Amino acid sequence: MDPLSIAASTFAIVQIADRIITLCKQYLSGVHDAPTELRIIAVELGSVKCVLEVLELPSPDGSSTIQPILEKLRIPIQGCHEAFVALEALFPSEPDVPVQGKRQRLAVSLASLAWPFKRDRASKLIAQIGSYKATIMLGLTAETVQDVKKIRQHVEIIQTTSITNHNRACELHEAHTGQWLTRSPEYISWKTLTTRALWIHGIPGAGKTVLFSHIVEDIRTCCMNDTAGRFGYVNYYCDFARGQDETEPLLRWTISQLSRQLKVLDPEVELLAEEGGQPSILRLMQVFTSIVQKFARVFILVDALDESQNRERLLSHLLRVMRTPELGNIQFLFVSRKEVDIERALLPYFGAISLSNPYVDEDIRTFIYIRLREDARLSRFPEPLKLDVEAALVKGAQGMFRWVVCQMDNLKRLNTEPEVRSALNGLPKTLDETYERALCCIPTENQIMARTTLHLLSSTIIHNLEDLLEALSVDLESLTFDPKNRPWDRLAPIEVCRCLVSYDPNNDRIRLAHYTVKEFLISPHIRTGPASSFQILHDTLSYLEARCYLVYMQDSTDYRALSQKLLNRISGQWATIVRGEEHKPDIQALIISLLGPARLQNVVKWMSYEWEKAFPWWSTGSDFGLPLMLTYLCYMGFYETATRVLDQTTDSVDFQCPISAHFWYTILKHWIQSEPPSPTSSMESFNNDSAFERNNKADYNLTIFGFEGACEQFVNDFHLLFGLDKSALPHIAAGFRNERFIQLFVSRGADINFLTPNGFSVLIPAIYDGYGDQFFDDNRSPFCASGTGGVLSFVRLLLKELGADPSSKGGCITPLQLTTLLFPSSPEIYLEVARELLSYGADPNGVAHDPANQSRVFHSSQILLSFLSDYYKEGPQDVEKLIEKALKCRGKSEFYDTPLRKLESYQRIYSNTTLGFGNPQDKLRLMKELEILLKSHGGRSLHLFPVEDSPGYCEEDMRILDEMKREENKNERCTDDRVGDAVEEDAVATAG
Repeated sequence: MDPLSIAASTFAIVQIADRIITLCKQYLSGVHDAPTELRIIAVELGSVKCVLEVLELPSPDGSSTIQPILEKLRIPIQGCHEAFVALEALFPSEPDVPVQGKRQRLAVSLASLAWPFKRDRASKLIAQIGSYKATIMLGLTAETVQDVKKIRQHVEIIQTTSITNHNRACELHEAHTGQWLTRSPEYISWKTLTTRALWIHGIPGAGKTVLFSHIVEDIRTCCMNDTAGRFGYVNYYCDFARGQDETEPLLRWTISQLSRQLKVLDPEVELLAEEGGQPSILRLMQVFTSIVQKFARVFILVDALDESQNRERLLSHLLRVMRTPELGNIQFLFVSRKEVDIERALLPYFGAISLSNPYVDEDIRTFIYIRLREDARLSRFPEPLKLDVEAALVKGAQGMFRWVVCQMDNLKRLNTEPEVRSALNGLPKTLDETYERALCCIPTENQIMARTTLHLLSSTIIHNLEDLLEALSVDLESLTFDPKNRPWDRLAPIEVCRCLVSYDPNNDRIRLAHYTVKEFLISPHIRTGPASSFQILHDTLSYLEARCYLVYMQDSTDYRALSQKLLNRISGQWATIVRGEEHKPDIQALIISLLGPARLQNVVKWMSYEWEKAFPWWSTGSDFGLPLMLTYLCYMGFYETATRVLDQTTDSVDFQCPISAHFWYTILKHWIQSEPPSPTSSMESFNNDSAFERNNKADYNLTIFGFEGACEQFVNDFHLLFGLDKSALPHIAAGFRNERFIQLFVSRGADINFLTPNGFSVLIPAIYDGYGDQFFDDNRSPFCASGTGGVLSFVRLLLKELGADPSSKGGCITPLQLTTLLFPSSPEIYLEVARELLSYGADPNGVAHDPANQSRVFHSSQILLSFLSDYYKEGPQDVEKLIEKALKCRGKSEFYDTPLRKLESYQRIYSNTTLGFGNPQDKLRLMKELEILLKSHGGRSLHLFPVEDSPGYCEEDMRILDEMKREENKNERCTDDRVGDAVEEDAVATAG
């Protein structure tokens, strides 16, 4: 059925529903004791009508959304249409000539209906319609989930933040300052498009960011006055506090802001989201180009170019944009210090305005005048004193707003006129001298707090006051954690550090007050002055952070007592920071202490609130202490610490110890707990996994197989995943594709060909795309420092250098079987993996070893049953029956199909274009290559399920096998009886 026919069926259902509802209402309103079924019919049909009318709603951009949804729901819609037609046949048609009188029309209807004879048929049809409606609603729900995921992907891809910086800068701007700039010939020429690029530069502390915010507001007003929407603008604030290369964030922010101004999502942005993963700079530039061309003119304004890490790269890309002919509609305005590299890059293309001019001095005078009269403490000064303060500050400022702000902050703390005049007579001459005085004025008893505050704010993780207060509990000198170190007054760090930090109470954000503060703390000048105890050695900043986080996490016995926000922030970055300092012995000692038996469980919970649910399932008994520690060291990429642990271990290490991770148990349980509880959300998430593309969408499974069939398929497919929940150390390293760790484990005695209790060889997790790939969008765990990350290169390492068995005899699935099973997800990669396995002697006809496979199947089924029953309160026995049925059918399991047989099933599926796989020609071509490869090595299409008793079956295995044999014997006896009867009949006929 083509989409047009499906749409016609949908429209016909709505029309039929209208007619039947009208008849039911007429009958119900005219007959006192009308059958209750008619009311049920009217309500049910009304709800179906509402559901189907949703399909006809247009999307926000005016395009129709019906076709892709109808494609997925064609079967239930077709069935629903047939049921509606049959139901309508039970009702009388409306007469061509209107019958006079209401009761006369009802009498005709009642006589024609003969309802008692049609009640049962109508009830069955309503039940069918209800079932179809439920399936359609499930499909629509799945589609809605996909839409939400797309929206989230769009947001994640394009969003960054520059709003907070702009708002803060606007608050600092005085209304009567900066007007000289917007009236200058250079600026007017740029704004009126006479010149294309303008660079505004100034000394540190000159108020560049505040002035930039004034320019942004001017351009924003200009673009808003363009009612035709032809002009767009983007403002971006580079920020030293982020400590990052601003190239990608700037592009993301630009795409985000221009998309909002367009009010319609550009197709390139949507395509970018559908591609998934982390877009490259080239891909972002393509999207940027597409969206800029939607405007007649775009103003791009960037502040603080000098504060970006790797600013050469940022400048290179900005100039490349400027030189691109297709982007000639962009007006650029950049603000920065007058650094040599920036000047050399921009001057050939940009006009320039220097902030070292008399107009800035006048702005400073205006700023001082207003502050002296509006600030609550400064306004108390006598008028003559105010004039003297103004004159002294204007003279000493030398174009630096920042210097003026610091002096006024100091002056307003003084209580008498002599104190103020004394301060005016001894004003510091530079910003460095200003900061040095501020540090020296901190009381001795507060210096530890101030030093820790300034050091932590110089890092990239502490951003709000609550996190800072929590981190102050760490004594960086004694490396101890003590909650008593947390100040009672939460504003104490701000009061102590004074003009060196800034705080916004609206969002609890705290930061260094200015980029020059951090520059001073790491400068050579501070090392030889009276404030040397506050110095930060630039190359030891990450070392300081590493020690702080390791101490913070390990010296608390109750992680719930700690700041959850800070823990969440640390959980995403602490291992990366620590890994950079791991070569230092004291850091290794802290890591070993942190991951010791006493603290390991808390560390697991600390990593993320989601992991708190997952990792209680990890084995943490004393027998697993060292293997479990090595597991975490592998996961986080702490190779040097792991080597030290093994070097210091006198006992032999049990590398074959089964580590119960239960990754899939936890994730599946999380999906099962969705509301309403059904396999839909689980299957939908599972089917989105590219490794199982053959299943397509969840709504497709439910539509084709129904609830019971979909649940059976759901049970069978997840048996493979559950097999990964018991792994040995080499398997865990293979799952993370960590070359260094698996080589370390093998060099220390690990058996590369050991099979886990669930029958998996080390090649299985390596081929199955890595554990980390299943949980993290960037295709690796957040901590694991993999060597290459590629399936093919890692398989080659295992086969060539470490001697892994390519056939894995005795396992529950062979590497070549798994390669074929995953083939549709990445045909090019898995074709080469298959070629590699066969070149090292993999058995082309190898299949699952039944005892190992059944052990895994029963284990995973019991896990599945244990929590499925909890969420199907009304019928856990039905769930048990489903699982038992799936087990009894295990002879049909694909784990007993040779690779060639599995490949043939894929070829049949992808040849059937009605299943919604799009254009499968490329995959079919690569499948043909794999078929030729398998046959060239002797591959055959076989199903090799063993039926004889094999050692290793558990008691439950034997029970089911006995049942299967009894059924087979019964069938054979029936067949023998039928054959005997036939022979006897033939004999009688012959004798006759």
